[in-house]
Amino acid sequence: MRSWLVRGAILGVLHAVVETLRAYFVARDPSALPTVLPAVALAVLVAAAALWAGVDALLKHDMDFYRWFYAGLVAAPIAGILRVIGKATLVDQSDAGELGAALTSGAAFTALLVMVPAWLGMVVGQRLRPARRPARHAKATPKDA
Repeated sequence: MRSWLVRGAILGVLHAVVETLRAYFVARDPSALPTVLPAVALAVLVAAAALWAGVDALLKHDMDFYRWFYAGLVAAPIAGILRVIGKATLVDQSDAGELGAALTSGAAFTALLVMVPAWLGMVVGQRLRPARRPARHAKATPKDA
């Protein structure tokens, strides 16, 4: 399976779960930390993409920016569809009318939440990688005098 497909699917599911949980807690108690919950949800999603890409770059696994671009494109519709299903079943019994917004503006936001932190994580991971030292030769050639 392609690495960008796995990354996109996992981050899409993570985004849908985090957003559904955020909506669930806000619906149950609207006065409970209305400004902190969205910030925490956003931080979890950004940190997941940035850390994953940073570790990949640090270990020299995936150095391709396009992998994360494709992962963002895969994560976007997965997160949108699962978020609508999750909110419909767990939060407010919403209907399929929200699917259009979830697959357009919500998907664009999700794609950016995957791509931009991942690219920044790759840059940081590449910078943190130790520099390679040139190999020394075991034998020194004697100079004839």
